[in-house]
Amino acid sequence: MGLNTDDDVQYRTLSNVGKTNYYFNSIDQPSPKTQKTESTMGEFISYLMVCRNVLHAMHLKTTGVSSYATHKALNELYDSIAESIDEISEAYQGYYGELLTFNFETGNEYLSMKPVDYVAQILKHVEECKTKYNSNSMIVNEIDVLIKNLSSAHYKLKFLS
Repeated sequence: MGLNTDDDVQYRTLSNVGKTNYYFNSIDQPSPKTQKTESTMGEFISYLMVCRNVLHAMHLKTTGVSSYATHKALNELYDSIAESIDEISEAYQGYYGELLTFNFETGNEYLSMKPVDYVAQILKHVEECKTKYNSNSMIVNEIDVLIKNLSSAHYKLKFLS
């Protein structure tokens, strides 16, 4: 087995299966180096960061009948999204041994949406993105926690607000 250096982390080639080279890093975790989707994960995390900010703005602008339930549901959701961003990003970066690249949009175009519709849109997008990581159960598990929190907030916004 040869040694390869990648950002000061040594990887040993384990096998070559099809077009995918599998490596073990210095802590003996399998790393499908050619299957990682750094730019896609960076875009996904950037999207979640924008969503968190939009939801926080919606939370601060909540008024009217049933506003307290909406206010609280949005508060819980943007807090949980912040936790998911950390959990997913840190797990991904640790597993693949490199830092993500982020690219942000403002999110202003979403501020005119009803919170329940915006959460439904986020939920749909996250479920679609999850399929890109099916080969990594650790990442999928963290995304599932995010989906659970989005689903719970969607319920609260749709039926309790």
